[in-house]
Amino acid sequence: MSGFKGAFRRLEDTERAIECLTAETSGLSAELGSMSAKQAALDSILAEIETTDSLQHPRASSLVSSSARPEPVRRHSRTGPIAAGVSSSRLTLRVAHINVRSLLPHFTLVKDLAVYHQLDILAIGETWLRDTIDTKFVDISGFTFVRSDRSTGSRGGGIDLGVPPPGTLVDIVAVSLRLTHRCVAVICAYRPPRSPVSDMHYIETRLSHIACSADKIVCMGDFNIDMLRAGEPNARLLCDIASNLSL
Repeated sequence: MSGFKGAFRRLEDTERAIECLTAETSGLSAELGSMSAKQAALDSILAEIETTDSLQHPRASSLVSSSARPEPVRRHSRTGPIAAGVSSSRLTLRVAHINVRSLLPHFTLVKDLAVYHQLDILAIGETWLRDTIDTKFVDISGFTFVRSDRSTGSRGGGIDLGVPPPGTLVDIVAVSLRLTHRCVAVICAYRPPRSPVSDMHYIETRLSHIACSADKIVCMGDFNIDMLRAGEPNARLLCDIASNLSL
């Protein structure tokens, strides 16, 4: 009889253990189901964010490829004097101010910064220039500068404001092609006859900007310059541009 009672108690203990295990398994299943639902909701939100981001900010690889239409790099706008050197494909100006504390010894750094960042307007403070210093020594191609030097004999002061050259009639169109892991910029340019030397500076600036993002440049066009008269300023400047950019 005692053996029967012992077996019965073991059976009851086994049933209680099974019930506890079943309850724990059910709770774990419910928790896993809740986690799966949360993960699915999170995946849905991330997918929606990626879709929205791709619509607002398309990837560069989808804009430029050897099989797709080439993307224009920059194009000159003629909408006004200040807009002369500003791309018509964007609605913003790249503006910078530099407190240079003496422009002459830091001129190369300032010039490189303006070209690298493709600035449209450049303000320079504390130029420490005097009216005895010719502007040609601190001139950056692609800008027209307005200077205000300190008139007193004390050291310091002076400002310089560079804006795009007004009224240039140069037309430049450039496209970027990606060929076998290399970016090639193809450029077509036109410079009207009897254009001022400032237009050549504008061409130099635009080509330098394009060269920053390309492995190779192919430049074609009509510059209306007689290269047989190598002593003329425009001819010399065009040779310098071709040499500096390895055209």
